[in-house]
Amino acid sequence: DSITYRNLGITYISPDFESISHILDVADNYKMPVNLIDPNDINSPGLNPFIFDSPLSISTAISTVLKGLYAANLKTIDMAYVEVMSTQAIENLAILLKVMYPRLHDGDLPNLEDMMECLNDFSLVESLCEKMKEDEELRQEYKLLLSFFKKNFYENSSGKADMEKYVSAATSQLEILLRYPGVKEILCNRTNNVDFDKALANGEVTLLCTRRGDLGATAHQAFGLFFLLLMQYSVLVRPGNEKTRIPHFLYIDEFPDFLCKATEAIFTLYRKYRVGTTISTQTLAQLGAVSEKYKQTITSNCMNKIVFGGGDISENEWWTKEFGNVRYWKFGNSYDTDKGKYDSKYT
Repeated sequence: DSITYRNLGITYISPDFESISHILDVADNYKMPVNLIDPNDINSPGLNPFIFDSPLSISTAISTVLKGLYAANLKTIDMAYVEVMSTQAIENLAILLKVMYPRLHDGDLPNLEDMMECLNDFSLVESLCEKMKEDEELRQEYKLLLSFFKKNFYENSSGKADMEKYVSAATSQLEILLRYPGVKEILCNRTNNVDFDKALANGEVTLLCTRRGDLGATAHQAFGLFFLLLMQYSVLVRPGNEKTRIPHFLYIDEFPDFLCKATEAIFTLYRKYRVGTTISTQTLAQLGAVSEKYKQTITSNCMNKIVFGGGDISENEWWTKEFGNVRYWKFGNSYDTDKGKYDSKYT
């Protein structure tokens, strides 16, 4: 007499709280735990990328997120060498903080504010490196990392002036993200954080409210994109295969705000990792505003499409062609008046 749904997860992103409140009511009715990430909620769990256990995983996740953010918004890094150097700096700094910060602060997690401070003040990096050198085992294990910082971050080092330019885009994005107190509390949480690896493995329900009305368009976009890219890292390294992974369903309201090269994988790769995605957009034009290529990628990979009408002529013509024509068979037979009956053959 009852149906129990299990072994599936849901993630939902919305710019406002109204739709999220309805989902919370349903979850509460079924006594389902929910990860509610909301800048206006003082009890919101965090999204600290340093939650991952592996320093290498953390460094890759953070560099992926920051590259995605400044590539989508700032568009200032367009040289391959500059991008490589900035990525190397971010990843090495993430490793350095993950290894050394807990040792120097009673086991506390580092956070993005610590990273931003290091990128703004290279002397902090030099100090952490000198602390690391005091441990012979760490000095040997991270010898290459220490050499990189000595060459590019130390006072009077040959590469310091250039490195300050290379990391400027990442620093700008961090400043935008951490400018708003509610967002900062979430991204810099040291104790209570959502672990996307576990959320996917356990089929958890996670709701994100980006509060566009309160944060403004820029912060809402950066915050939502940060969430998506951090989640993306966990999706693309999910253990198992298509038969063993728990299905996960991702819903993104007003998706065009987050449309960029970094989010293409949602449509091209996620289903391989058993993550099904549903997005909403006001118009087709929004999907092609950044690049017509993104519109083609999305419309080609989203097999199920729902349109509610109200579009302009050009969009209605597109939908007409997309849906195609339906042909119906009409059957008939003739009546033979001499025989007083219908012909046995149908036309």
